[in-house]
Amino acid sequence: ISPAAPIEQLILLALEEIIEDKDDETSTNDLINIAKVYTELLVEKSDMLKEYFAITIDENGNLIELPQLLGEQLKPQFDRLPSFFLRLSTQVDWENEQQCFQGIAQELA
Repeated sequence: ISPAAPIEQLILLALEEIIEDKDDETSTNDLINIAKVYTELLVEKSDMLKEYFAITIDENGNLIELPQLLGEQLKPQFDRLPSFFLRLSTQVDWENEQQCFQGIAQELA
């Protein structure tokens, strides 16, 4: 992906959309802090994401590469990246190996 996409900003977009839909009183600073925590989690798991799923995240929390699931026939839908990374950080059970792999595969699907 060129240029690299800052995952924190993608997650923040998804959080803002959710809060906007719910008319919540959550502050912008709260959302920024949540996005930072989720980004740190994904950076922490970046070696595993790269090795098993070809999702490359650099040490600064930038998305570098996504898997080519069906080659050139099916490209990622970039407008869905914010919700993808939010769900990857919140819906995957990172503590249980089998459920973790299943969760990531489900989110990629």
